[in-house]
Amino acid sequence: MNRREKIFKIFNALPHEVKRELLSRWHDGQDNNSLHLVSRKPSQEYLDFNSNSVFQMQYELKWYQELDSMDPTLKTQLNKDSKSPLMVFIEEHRDIAKKETDWILAMANSSSVAATIITTLAFAAVITVPGGTKNETGLPFFSGRNAFSVFIISDALAVVCAVTTVISFLSVYTSQYGVRDFSYRLPTRVITGLIFLTFAVLSLMVAFGTSTLIMAAPHRPFELALITIFSCIPIITFGTLQIPSLFGMLKSTYGPSMFKCYRRDG
Repeated sequence: MNRREKIFKIFNALPHEVKRELLSRWHDGQDNNSLHLVSRKPSQEYLDFNSNSVFQMQYELKWYQELDSMDPTLKTQLNKDSKSPLMVFIEEHRDIAKKETDWILAMANSSSVAATIITTLAFAAVITVPGGTKNETGLPFFSGRNAFSVFIISDALAVVCAVTTVISFLSVYTSQYGVRDFSYRLPTRVITGLIFLTFAVLSLMVAFGTSTLIMAAPHRPFELALITIFSCIPIITFGTLQIPSLFGMLKSTYGPSMFKCYRRDG
């Protein structure tokens, strides 16, 4: 049953009283109960090829929390080494937690740099508006065009989303990285930062495209078509590389439980 989701789902279909009775009876020669067993770290090969979660610590915590919810008394029992299941979990997963912490911090660092660059570009673009401004009034020459309104809105949105991305990932640096933080708090902060970074990239490219439309549309339609196609390349590249991982994070954090199938409360 250890880390075998399909077998565990069948076990999970049993009435609650039966599950609790079976779990309470099981002990090995070292007085480890079933929660001690699930607290042990699986092989790295299993985590790399069988884990259904982008966050490995989150995946491991799901197993621990699911078994703990079936019989809360298990977490208070000690084995012959006087260790509780949580103590075993922390000791066994120290390397995984360190590896995942480094990975999250590296992602936060690189994403913050990207967001800072987007903020700089978008802020500079709104100061030097396409076509310049009128000397008499200081208003942009193309302020009456619909494309200019799209440019201003998308550029402002790029700044807001990029700054929010930096704030989200700054909160990652200030986290205490406790064991339970890997279950929901840290994934939520990473997901929030990546979502706003995605919108920042999209908004920046829309602002770039509309500024090109304002300047070149009346005179150079061929060049406009080429620039529009080229401006889609960063969006497609970013989406191809980041969106699948982001969806995986959303599914593992907010999606249905991997133990939900066949479950009943009988």
